[in-house]
Amino acid sequence: LYMGLTMDLVAEGGSARLLGVGRYGLSLSGFSIEPGVSYFRGVGSLLAHGATGQLAAVEKTGDILTLKYTHAANLVADYFKTAFAVALHETKTDLAHWLDIAETVVTQERADILQLIALTQSAPRVSWHTIGQLHGLSSAAAFDYLRIHEQLANILPKDQLPRVTLLVLKYAGGDYPVTTWLNGLMSSLPLMANKEREHLLQLLERLDDVRLAETLVASVPNLPMNDWRILDAWLSGVFDFGARQHPTAMAYLGLESSSSVEHLAALCGQVELKDCLRLLQFYTEAFVGARLRLVGRNDPDAQGQTLAGTDGTVIVLPELASDYASRDQNFRFYKVALLHQLGFYEFGTFDFRFENNPLAFTAYFRRFNNPSLASLLFQLLEDARVDWQVTNTYRGSGSDFNWLKGDALARRETVITATDTGRCLETIVRAGLDADEAPQSQRADDADAPEIRRLTQTLRVVGASVWNTMAAVRDCYALIVRLSPAADEPSCWLEVPQQVSFRGVIEPDTISVNLQLGLLADDDLDLVDDDAEKMGMSMMLNPGDVDVDKMKQAELEGAGMLLKEMDRLPDEISEQTKKETAADDEATLKALLAGRVAPQSAREFHYDEWDFVINDYRRRWCTLFEIREVDEDPEFVDEALQSLRGLGARVRRQLNMLRPEMLAKVRGQLDGEELDMEKAIEAIVDRKAGLSPEERIYVQKQRKVRDVSALFLLDMSASTDDPVPDPDAEVVEPVYVDPDSDDYLRDYYA
Repeated sequence: LYMGLTMDLVAEGGSARLLGVGRYGLSLSGFSIEPGVSYFRGVGSLLAHGATGQLAAVEKTGDILTLKYTHAANLVADYFKTAFAVALHETKTDLAHWLDIAETVVTQERADILQLIALTQSAPRVSWHTIGQLHGLSSAAAFDYLRIHEQLANILPKDQLPRVTLLVLKYAGGDYPVTTWLNGLMSSLPLMANKEREHLLQLLERLDDVRLAETLVASVPNLPMNDWRILDAWLSGVFDFGARQHPTAMAYLGLESSSSVEHLAALCGQVELKDCLRLLQFYTEAFVGARLRLVGRNDPDAQGQTLAGTDGTVIVLPELASDYASRDQNFRFYKVALLHQLGFYEFGTFDFRFENNPLAFTAYFRRFNNPSLASLLFQLLEDARVDWQVTNTYRGSGSDFNWLKGDALARRETVITATDTGRCLETIVRAGLDADEAPQSQRADDADAPEIRRLTQTLRVVGASVWNTMAAVRDCYALIVRLSPAADEPSCWLEVPQQVSFRGVIEPDTISVNLQLGLLADDDLDLVDDDAEKMGMSMMLNPGDVDVDKMKQAELEGAGMLLKEMDRLPDEISEQTKKETAADDEATLKALLAGRVAPQSAREFHYDEWDFVINDYRRRWCTLFEIREVDEDPEFVDEALQSLRGLGARVRRQLNMLRPEMLAKVRGQLDGEELDMEKAIEAIVDRKAGLSPEERIYVQKQRKVRDVSALFLLDMSASTDDPVPDPDAEVVEPVYVDPDSDDYLRDYYA
């Protein structure tokens, strides 16, 4: 390599230049030839491009590196390779900045110089002048920016990249690292449209603290990034609501404070499920009782369901309703979506029974050559029936349903179907949304649309049941197969219609199984692998095997209902079907039960909590766990009363000092203001039987009740964090003192 450079070196600087380069390269090769090889190759590149004026600066920093890492041949070789690459492709000023950074890094850890070399090779388009400025403010910020620069350059247009660079420079001059903010930025930017990125940059340019910028970036998924009017007004609220202090501003930008969430909701018109969950839960209980619990899509009980739906134990709704301009409209969406799910229970969707089979829907759909098509038809037709029955029965909901149906139809105007089956299914959906005809683009190809609409409209009459839906499934299936014989094949690809937002999806057999098992469960719906559940499975698989004489009374009542329901067979269907094999039914049922999640015994409730630091409520900050099943310790109460006997004596003395002032009825008296009816009847019966009658047949009103109310508040806030002398003591122990005193004084308590 060196001999190949001799002519050029002599031509440039004579023999002195030749010998100087040779001696320097030789000094690098004391332990390995790799550093010398990299050096001579770099010199050759500089000679070829007429840039040897940069050589002295590269050698100067190389001397510092070689002196510190004499034996690190590979490290030295990589340095020269990288330095010469920068010298060739960057300006003299940029090279100077790079070498300044390298000199500083060389004095630190070996990992730092390795990191600089690696990042230099991965960021060929970076401005080393900018990196030099960053490095002067924070070496960590410089490396962080180097790490993401190429990715930023690929994502951002040319006018936005310099603005991000200026933001990095601004935040790097602060007291806090920019690493987390940059990582969050890189997670958000690729998912955003150019307009949304522009809005984000405008917001960040108004924040001077990287911690606030970090919090804002984390909130991006929950912000309407495409609407600058809302974003501008919301960010201004940081100052309008007195959030200038850092903790308050952090809570505001993180959508943790009540004022921030309410301000954004007012600007967007959006409604969060958690804000109206309690009201909707009461609404649910008014329809179907307390068995069904409302949860959001992110709740563990939602089982990953992304659309509205139900499984017989919970109803799943979206976490956020924000498709409409006002809060009223978004709340109406929640109400209609909930009413649709409740309608399945109210109007008997899961009353369907077929062939004494617990998986009645699956059994019925298997009667068709293409069960998938039959199942899809049922979903679409039953959705339409339920909506119509809800509005027929609850007239007040009609305006909400009509508005959302109209909106759903407007969103379907651009829907294009490619197959005859797809057109038929789309016609069913549109008919269920009260459309009079197909969209303009499909009318020429829709000769059978009137018949499909007529079949769908049969479910609109008052009192239409799930049996009418099954009849419509049969007729629509026959019509579709006549139009497209391929649809009758199990392997046929189905063009599934676009989902109607407020309807969601259901798995009817899963729900039906859960509801049937619920009949045999206790009041808490504690479904475990016990004898009761095994018996329930046995009854559903083969009701004839149940020995009624050996059943308990409570089980008998539920079982009787179950057996009666499962014996309901529609004549028109049972005549054209036959029983499937029990083995298939049992396998399918067990598969459903295997994935079934029993309702949790410990429910979570979230409450806002006041934070004096930010002078505002933090949203859903406090979590209360309702635990119904606790381990009992019979000796705990006795031990607690024994340890607190002094306190108990003082409570008894104080309660005993209160004179009873409230009247209480005392039965079985010789005289009084009214008859004790039970004692009087017993006396008459005794007299008729020739026995000596009881004379104490009156009721007196005596002053025996103390007007005392006591409320125990177990305060677990920061103001009660003083150490407890006995680490084994429990905070609930004093609660038992008052009931014990009431027992002693014969006072009533609850």
